[in-house]
Amino acid sequence: MVTKTTGPGTALMICLIIPILPGLSEAWRRFAQELQGPRRQDWLMWQERMKLQCLRYTVQSSYQQHIVLLQVQLAAGSAAPHELSHNQTPFDRWLREQLLYLHGIDLAQIGALGIHQDTETAQKAQRTQRIF
Repeated sequence: MVTKTTGPGTALMICLIIPILPGLSEAWRRFAQELQGPRRQDWLMWQERMKLQCLRYTVQSSYQQHIVLLQVQLAAGSAAPHELSHNQTPFDRWLREQLLYLHGIDLAQIGALGIHQDTETAQKAQRTQRIF
């Protein structure tokens, strides 16, 4: 589920429930550690470039699978949805590869989420939408 709130001058809030693919929970843990270790500087620069104001996550376990509950808040005017799918820096490519491997999410398809790139389109969107 994605919840987005848009309007002039408002931040973009995205909430996701993302399953970790079977057998990859340990690989996901290593991915999270890598973002805080050897790739920390790239990760911080990426957050700044994306105008990321807040990122919260937790991993939930069930007897069948692990899921990531993710909440992201982007500053007004952030180009993150477009950048995520199109930027060709080594870190961006690596991040897309990790998300595809760990979650089966192809960020090249992010437009399918209905996240608007430009202010005019965002202003025409409903104030709050839920996409299932």
